[in-house]
Amino acid sequence: MSVLNLNSQIFRTLPRFIKFVNDALSHRNHHTEVSVVKLSFRGASIHFVAQDIVKYAYAHNVRQLTIIWSKFTSKFHEFPRCLFSSHNLKHLTIETREKCFYGKCIPISAWDFLSLETLNLSNLALSDCRFKSLDLFSKCVNLKDLTLHHCTMWDLDCFNVYAPQLCNLTITDSIAFPKVYNVVAPQLQNLTAVVNTLKDFDGSKFLHLSTEGLDSLEKVNLSLSMSHCKKEIYKLRSAKFLILDLYIIQALSSCLGQLSHEPCPFNNLKCLKQKNCWTTMPTQLKNYFLESSPNATFILDLPKVSSKRPRQKADSKDTLAKKVAKLEEEKQQTETVVEEKRILEAKVRIQDGIIAQHKAKLEVQDKVIAEQMVMKLQFEKLMSHMIDCKMAELQAQVGGGNLDYELIRSIKSIMELTPESLRVSMDAQFCCRYKEMKSMFLTQVDASRWAKIEMELGITERTTHSNNIDNSNVTAAALPLVPSSPPSSTNRMDFYLQCDKIATFSLWPSITQEALRRVGAAGMAVRGGLVVWDEQMEVDLLHDRARIIAEEDKIGNLPKEIIHRILSSLHMKYVIFP
Repeated sequence: MSVLNLNSQIFRTLPRFIKFVNDALSHRNHHTEVSVVKLSFRGASIHFVAQDIVKYAYAHNVRQLTIIWSKFTSKFHEFPRCLFSSHNLKHLTIETREKCFYGKCIPISAWDFLSLETLNLSNLALSDCRFKSLDLFSKCVNLKDLTLHHCTMWDLDCFNVYAPQLCNLTITDSIAFPKVYNVVAPQLQNLTAVVNTLKDFDGSKFLHLSTEGLDSLEKVNLSLSMSHCKKEIYKLRSAKFLILDLYIIQALSSCLGQLSHEPCPFNNLKCLKQKNCWTTMPTQLKNYFLESSPNATFILDLPKVSSKRPRQKADSKDTLAKKVAKLEEEKQQTETVVEEKRILEAKVRIQDGIIAQHKAKLEVQDKVIAEQMVMKLQFEKLMSHMIDCKMAELQAQVGGGNLDYELIRSIKSIMELTPESLRVSMDAQFCCRYKEMKSMFLTQVDASRWAKIEMELGITERTTHSNNIDNSNVTAAALPLVPSSPPSSTNRMDFYLQCDKIATFSLWPSITQEALRRVGAAGMAVRGGLVVWDEQMEVDLLHDRARIIAEEDKIGNLPKEIIHRILSSLHMKYVIFP
């Protein structure tokens, strides 16, 4: 980022502009030089910010700098002193946007610009009541182009322009001149001095040149000098192109008698031009300028004539009537468009109201749903806690051998209070807790008491309801076929149970006998936990799933009532005998 364009006028407040400047400069690569900086700001309060920006630009070897200052709060301001000292700057423009700007705005000491080549000053006060002579450009040894536009030099005796390399000097629309405009520029080629046309002339309104060694002049453009302008023109005798305005022509015409006795100093003249004139230069005066340069060209710059044609009147009444009809039609179209727009806006407002109502209803529904979810979670936690407490009491009674069937009935009543939406999950939790308790005390309580406990708790009904929901889509055809005769390894068994999943029997109490005959290979197996039947006939249930590992010499000699007891402990309703 080698170009910085900073304008405070696009920011609403000064702090925002300061923040923007700080962010831009802090995020910039500080090892990269700045080639161009343009700073536009207003008011005196931003003076310190401009000073920091100028210092940053000079520290990064800026080559071109433009400063534009506008909207002053008072008439007396001064530019930062650091602005007028840089050894790398080549092009400098300083401009204010106030037409009436009087006061000290620049330092009066010589400006320290060793490399400066172009300097443009606009709307500045180049004077100080404390000094009668100013020399601002003596240190600008490489200055080639100098432009002073709408600058004032009140109460100044001498304004010096010392510039050994100066080629172009332009002075336009100055408010006031010094008594002497001293120009020392041996390389000067183009000089333009244009003064505003004023009615009330005084000494400060005219250009008084004091020149030395202007032997390289090519083009001179002068406007409005004093009656003794002859002396001023003689100082520009080396010019090849001379442009004069009407006021200088009139001043010289008033002293033709004197001029006729003096030789013309313009020996190198190639072109003489009279600009912005309403009368032609007198022949005697024209001959005076051309007598030493007979091959020079004379150009008369006439004022521009307006090229606008007068408006033609309407040709006939028909044309006017057509225009009136067209205007009426356009008016009606405009009214139609306005009415359609009004109707459309009304429809949009109605739709916006309906949308707002629906949004409000949805918000209320969402709120109600959220409250219901919270209540459901709270109720579920409460029911779970109550079941845990009751089951803990029941477990303590079963372990102690003192059963209280009223406690068991109270557990059932609690379960019946469970809402339908929570019934499945609560039944599963209850059955899990019950089976864990039963596996712990299976041998301590006989089967009849377990049956009564389960009847009071409604275990069978609850399990049947749950299993019907979970496994209603299973069919007997989906089960594998059983062999027509049992394997030889099971011949010594009085009977055998063929199954693949004992858990299947537990979960599907309504399964038919035909479906059971289609279960897989011989033996007893189930996914999940294990039920190991050893010689002491102890059962270990794990996670509601069981796998019976039966040795044929053991299970084959077991009485049927023992087998029934095993199956009863596993909640199986069907036994298949071969």
